[in-house]
Amino acid sequence: MVVLSFDELCAALAHLLGKKGMSDEEVRSIAEYIMNFFGYTDRVIDNILFPTDRDVFYMLEEIGVVTVETFEVDLIPKKGWHIHYWVLRKRRLKEVLDRLKQGDGKKESEPTSVYGTISEDVWAHMYGKRDGT
Repeated sequence: MVVLSFDELCAALAHLLGKKGMSDEEVRSIAEYIMNFFGYTDRVIDNILFPTDRDVFYMLEEIGVVTVETFEVDLIPKKGWHIHYWVLRKRRLKEVLDRLKQGDGKKESEPTSVYGTISEDVWAHMYGKRDGT
């Protein structure tokens, strides 16, 4: 069982939601919101959510923090009951944290930032400038 502390959740969300322009305070508030639903478990039954809660969960699903599982239970022959659960993707959040610790979890950069990694020698060679000419 993967255990995710509040601080770890905040750090992972800060990386994932920071792309959406959310402040640290907003990220912390969402982390508290998530912990209030999930607590020490990794799944929540959809029936307990209000429509506004469900909207937040859809946003969290969009960034990969939660996912939906559906089970069908047969009540009577040929009549099934669908049960929907929201599952907190703790492993994915831990992977995000691991990438952040290794330095690979930098926020997505502008496409042009790759040019900053090219050495001056390569630039000089590409544009035919050699020996300061």
